[in-house]
Amino acid sequence: MKLGLTLIAFLTITAAQAQDVSRDNLGNKNTVVRDVNGNISGRTKSDRSSNGDITTTFYDDRGRITGKSISTTRMSGDIETTYYDDMNRVIKKTTTTTYGSGDQKTTGTDQNGRSTGTSYSTQYGDDRTKTTNYDNRGSYTGSSESTTGEHGRRDTRYYDKNGRKTGSSEGNTGR
Repeated sequence: MKLGLTLIAFLTITAAQAQDVSRDNLGNKNTVVRDVNGNISGRTKSDRSSNGDITTTFYDDRGRITGKSISTTRMSGDIETTYYDDMNRVIKKTTTTTYGSGDQKTTGTDQNGRSTGTSYSTQYGDDRTKTTNYDNRGSYTGSSESTTGEHGRRDTRYYDKNGRKTGSSEGNTGR
């Protein structure tokens, strides 16, 4: 299942950063984020538990933990993710619903249960994804468009609410 693009505050991928993704035989994933000069700017480590939950730990460039997330797939198929800061305090939650077409809707709430916004990801048959983002009042805030090449290379372009390109990222999806 393709997951929509969810940007998180722990590792903000900006223009000219790249990701190196590796997986072990259990499906656990390690990601290294590099800056334009090839220096490591952060890491993530995702582990799948025996019950199917995925815990992702976020690290800065010096290997210090900056936070984590735990994703759980519900009986409905929705994926609920809770994000924690480095002191293990809840900072936000998201719920992602995937529809039969592969399109997704992600809603977010802050630590007090207030809406932080919604994003909609549309999957196209040619390995393209467009994600549109809205704030908690329903106002359009921007979008991203991604394409995945034949070797799993993902190129993403980010746009502000006026359609101006604000950045891009390149990386490998690990497939």
